[in-house]
Amino acid sequence: MSELKISKKQEQEKLTVFIGGRIDTGTSARLGDEVRESLDGITDLGLDFGEVSYISSSGLRVILSLHKTMAAKSGRLTV
Repeated sequence: MSELKISKKQEQEKLTVFIGGRIDTGTSARLGDEVRESLDGITDLGLDFGEVSYISSSGLRVILSLHKTMAAKSGRLTV
């Protein structure tokens, strides 16, 4: 089973999400859900993949989806 570690740091309207482990079919939905539930009032989202060892295509889809979510609210996503 894949392990995914997620921690968040919010400073006013900026949220930084620190991610570790593997982002694959088994963990990508959890990543998307955990980030989306924290986006109220956020205009600047940062994703820190410094501890990620693998990202599958399903993980890339989550990142693209988060980009679209932020763009729709005139926010930004940085990696």
